[in-house]
Amino acid sequence: MKEQECSICSDKIYPEPVSNWDKGHNAYPVNEGRCCSICNDTIVTPVRIMMFFKDKEERKIFDEQKEKIRKA
Repeated sequence: MKEQECSICSDKIYPEPVSNWDKGHNAYPVNEGRCCSICNDTIVTPVRIMMFFKDKEERKIFDEQKEKIRKA
């Protein structure tokens, strides 16, 4: 079986200690590939969190504007 390589740092994707899962993590939205646990924890997850809060803030602004229009 071919070793998988992290699509972010190019390091080897090592199996998870408990589950032995060796396919890595989904690297989206950083890229379309698979990533190692370190890149998942330090890059991918923080980007996802930032995107969540950005979307939440944009939704709040949209809802406030919609409410102003409704009251006008």
